Amino acid sequence: MYGQPPILLKVIKYFPSYRAARPHYDGTAFSLFLDSTDNQSLLFSPYKSSLTVDDFSSSLRSFSREEHQSSVLLIPGVLLTEFSIYPTPHIVVPSGKIRYATIAFAMRPHHIFQKNELAILPTFKY
Repeated sequence: MYGQPPILLKVIKYFPSYRAARPHYDGTAFSLFLDSTDNQSLLFSPYKSSLTVDDFSSSLRSFSREEHQSSVLLIPGVLLTEFSIYPTPHIVVPSGKIRYATIAFAMRPHHIFQKNELAILPTFKY
């Protein structure tokens, strides 16, 4: 019953017209960003009590592939706050092209979520 967390695997297609108004927190234990055709479109910030647009940036990641490179990125979601692990706010910003992302979401299906007051997320204007 309490073995490995179930994993939800998603392949997401973002169209050139995609516009997210504000960052979000994943409603998971953690998320693994496995692959993306445009890593620079994902901006995130360490969790802190007050956030601004300037707090968000793309990560510098080391790569193992020779050409179309990528690396795995793990970010905590909202379901680990009871362990003092706070979620990573993130946003996918417009790139003007079609892009794909493969993400694995680790869930906590029997967990009763306690609503926590998290930092208010800023609005991005494009």
